[in-house]
Amino acid sequence: MNQPRWTTGRVQLAVTPGPRAVVAVHDPGIPPDERRQWLSHAQESWGAWVYAQRGHAPSGWAAGRVYRASDFAIDLVRLLRNVLGQPCLLVAAGAGGLVAVLAAAAAPDVVTGLHLLGGDNSSGWGADPTRVMSEDGVLNRSWLDAVESASAAASCDGDDPLLRYGPAEKMHQPAVCAAAAQLRAPWSVRGGHFLEPCLPARMRAAVDLVPIR
Repeated sequence: MNQPRWTTGRVQLAVTPGPRAVVAVHDPGIPPDERRQWLSHAQESWGAWVYAQRGHAPSGWAAGRVYRASDFAIDLVRLLRNVLGQPCLLVAAGAGGLVAVLAAAAAPDVVTGLHLLGGDNSSGWGADPTRVMSEDGVLNRSWLDAVESASAAASCDGDDPLLRYGPAEKMHQPAVCAAAAQLRAPWSVRGGHFLEPCLPARMRAAVDLVPIR
């Protein structure tokens, strides 16, 4: 599948347009075959725009091979503002839900709603929320050890192998929950999600927000 490439900062993202104002946000760190299957489902079932987050083929790798949920969120906001150019519903799986919540909190004008899918059955970061958030917000030692021993001559083909070690930094959980509590967009959850306790009950939608074609 040929995907248009769009540059955010110094990273190229592979983006496939969809017929609806819906953007699918995959779980970071998810293996390529599992990711392609999920994104294909998002296109077929929801008419969504789909993209591979930085570090995930065929998108480019991050400079310094540093991957943080906040960087993914900035990419998403720029995608919404500069490529789609209209407010959208975000459908996000696993730790992609963290990316979507951060984007919605930072740019409420470009997000019409959030639909979060649990990551229990994923092989990505969302399978274990402690990989992406902590009470203190600390450097991820596993990633640091891996990047220090990684080859400087990495080929940049395929997914960055460092993604399997999780983000470079864990988000500060109280700060994430404080931001989530201020969301202005309606939200729904299917299958449970680790961010659900942080989301404002007043904004919960009566039905699932995800569209079915």
